[in-house]
Amino acid sequence: MSELLEGVQLSDFLLIECISRGGVADVYRGRQVGEGNYEVAVKVFRPGYAQRAAFREYFMAEAEKIGQFEHPNVLPFLEFGEGEGLLYTVTPFIASGTLDDLLKQVGGKFSAMQALPIMQQLCSAIQYAHDRDVIHGNIKPTNVFIASDGRMLLADFGIVRGYDDSQQSLTRVGWGSAEYAAPEQSLGVLRRASDIYALGVLLFRIPLRLGGRDEQCAAGRRHILACGLTGCQGCTFNAPVDAEQNVRSGRPLHTHSRAV
Repeated sequence: MSELLEGVQLSDFLLIECISRGGVADVYRGRQVGEGNYEVAVKVFRPGYAQRAAFREYFMAEAEKIGQFEHPNVLPFLEFGEGEGLLYTVTPFIASGTLDDLLKQVGGKFSAMQALPIMQQLCSAIQYAHDRDVIHGNIKPTNVFIASDGRMLLADFGIVRGYDDSQQSLTRVGWGSAEYAAPEQSLGVLRRASDIYALGVLLFRIPLRLGGRDEQCAAGRRHILACGLTGCQGCTFNAPVDAEQNVRSGRPLHTHSRAV
């Protein structure tokens, strides 16, 4: 593990506290230094990556594509670049937590109707990324943040996981989560279908109160494939701010309507 960078400033962002450490990068809670003075999350990659010219070029190209994303269910890049010999990305700091946090708080008891809008939003975000030649590669509840208005925000697009240097793929199951990784990822292969597989695993895991309603579940799956992956202009999402309270009460997380 590399040494902590708390107190270091990258561009206009002061690194305050390391909140997550990994084999590829560390994530810091930071603050913009200047008039904005807002909180951010800064992902700092291991020093070795910046020292490799081929990877640095790849990183900048992929980060540029992701930095142009404008989708209501994708956590946006505020900045990316290189500083102090390190590659980094900056996103808004989401204090309201992740989908994993919400699942733990409610005992994993999402109903099928509550799980459906979550999956619809994530499918929409992945379709948007795939249309722009970006593969996520690490879809799991800890990488889905919940905005203050209840929207799902997909984060941590796997820039490193898509990199291949002289046929030596850096994609490894250990870099993501074996629970959600597609089988081919263990062989260093990452493709669009890998993301679809992960979405399927997520769909299987989060609605734990199905009550044997197989027909209803099948209808939900058909809706996600037909509506979520292709984009449904008639669906609206109006989640309450207090998502946890809504889940505990058994009410859906959104209202779903069709344009006539």
